[in-house]
Amino acid sequence: MVTAVTTIARLCTLVSISELTAWVPISVSIVHLKPCDYPVIENGKISERMAHSYFPMRIGQYVDYHCRNGYLAPNGGRVVRIYCSKGGWNPEPKCLSKCTSTISISVRLRKKGCPNLWLGAEQVQRGSHTPPWMPKCLFSDVTCEPPPEIAGGKVQGVKKPRYLPGETAHYQCWQGFQMTGASTVTCQNGTWTERPQCKGNCRLSETAMARNNIKLRWSSKRSNIYRSKETISFKCYFLFREVSNPEDFEAQCQDGVINYPRCESQLEK
Repeated sequence: MVTAVTTIARLCTLVSISELTAWVPISVSIVHLKPCDYPVIENGKISERMAHSYFPMRIGQYVDYHCRNGYLAPNGGRVVRIYCSKGGWNPEPKCLSKCTSTISISVRLRKKGCPNLWLGAEQVQRGSHTPPWMPKCLFSDVTCEPPPEIAGGKVQGVKKPRYLPGETAHYQCWQGFQMTGASTVTCQNGTWTERPQCKGNCRLSETAMARNNIKLRWSSKRSNIYRSKETISFKCYFLFREVSNPEDFEAQCQDGVINYPRCESQLEK
């Protein structure tokens, strides 16, 4: 928070009033803004040539700082210039530890300095600690196993041994199956978001309709393929009556299965 202290200086000026000369006091406002104190930087310090500069500094002035060996500034450099602003030093001076050597354990990596914590190889190769520069140390229970298979479909591409929080996987259905739900799942706190389902399409059987003495109520559909949850309307042959419940004549494709209603001849009884 920037604070301002206003100092009123009373000055005198010579003015002419009705042929009389007099000294008249006037007021001048002088504003002092909060300056920037000497920056104390963990694992770093300001440049030697600026170490003896006058502090606190005014807005607009700057200093350079550098990080110790094994540490980097957030922008990836070792020497950074920061400026005094209304909100303090900008950017905030920090020194973050670099990625050190990694030990390959199974198909995962453990970073020195992060006991019992895991991180992904891709982040290690970027060589930093805070996104997008540095890899995080992650507890093993927040990473995800490979996404599970689903009936009627598969995971696209090659599965990874472990997935970091926020990473995604994509599903696709086999031919003849219709997907319900989102095709993309995300690793969150060691588990995957809800998987989609691949529901089998239904193929209308002329044989089954003839066996049950029924036909389509509407003949406008050119294909005999129906998607999951799609409704199929039936009716009885001429001179046949319904044996099944009336609602059964509005059948639905249920994961590749159609429950056909039945009719019987009115002449049989």
